[in-house]
Amino acid sequence: MRHTSGRAGEVEVRDGMVGVSLRAAQYDCLLARVTTKGPTLWRPSHTQLAPGELPCSAGVTVSSEFGKYPH
Repeated sequence: MRHTSGRAGEVEVRDGMVGVSLRAAQYDCLLARVTTKGPTLWRPSHTQLAPGELPCSAGVTVSSEFGKYPH
């Protein structure tokens, strides 16, 4: 696993996936995952990004939480 972090974004590589997170504001986050099947983008809802909920991090992009919406 490799992880790099910048001021507004992060990149993480895990199990053949590349994940990228970009944060524009507290409740504005864009997550992207690239696999052998191609790229996938996801913008979590404001509720999901509330304090104590989902972080805007590259770790999410390479986890099972990527792309899931609240029940």
